[in-house]
Amino acid sequence: MHRYELIPKSELIQLHVDIGLMLISRGGHASRDMIEEIFAFAVSHINMALPTCATGNTTIEFTSSQHIVFAKLNLRAGQKAVNGKSDFALAEVHLKAGMAFLPEDSWADDQYGLTLQIFDEFANVSLLYFVVLEVDLCLIRVRIWFNSHHS
Repeated sequence: MHRYELIPKSELIQLHVDIGLMLISRGGHASRDMIEEIFAFAVSHINMALPTCATGNTTIEFTSSQHIVFAKLNLRAGQKAVNGKSDFALAEVHLKAGMAFLPEDSWADDQYGLTLQIFDEFANVSLLYFVVLEVDLCLIRVRIWFNSHHS
């Protein structure tokens, strides 16, 4: 058994959040290209806290401001995944994480703009991702038809 597996779940989650926050705070000293990679890696570490946050089975308590910061980080990561790499699947993951970090009353409070932005971005990404998958499926069908008629 590896040492990592021996660490209690709540401590692992806190460790990943701490790693993510440390990477973000110290990533500014890296080159421009590296900053993007560090940012993506940091947000992925922070998101490791989500499964337990969603079920409420965690000893980690995030403040409401941390929830907002994590939602904003995921919005930014989702936008970067689309704009930088056209990676709709990764964008969808980050935007879903952003939604999960939003407070329950985010539509009614001062975070309405952030909530709308995350959901709007998610709707656009989901549509584009669906279109890409549909195009891929059509191309597969065309190849099958072509191969069956030209063999």
